[in-house]
Amino acid sequence: MTSPEYIFVIPTYRLRDVGETVTAYDEHFRRNGHAVSMIVFDDSSLVNQQKYFPAFEATRTTNPLNYVGPQEKEAFLAYLFGRLRDRKLEPLVRNLFRPGYGGNRNFTLMYTLGSLMVS
Repeated sequence: MTSPEYIFVIPTYRLRDVGETVTAYDEHFRRNGHAVSMIVFDDSSLVNQQKYFPAFEATRTTNPLNYVGPQEKEAFLAYLFGRLRDRKLEPLVRNLFRPGYGGNRNFTLMYTLGSLMVS
């Protein structure tokens, strides 16, 4: 049996500040000999995401860094809606993944299925 992958998740709605946070965590992991994948789950509005994403994108890390923002979340929801057998369930599913702590947490759970997640 193989051991599960560890993933460090960073939920945020302030993309402008998260690059500094990612850099600090990455340095800590590197200095202590850890190789941990990191995923940023961004709940920013589309306007703020477009405004601050270029600065975040310039963030360099030694550990793998992934980003899940508004476009990725909508693509995931479109996939889920395509799998539903009853279109009446779409509002319920959308409510589970609405912006905010609960919805962002639910995205992190879905993206890290089968892995050990640290938030």
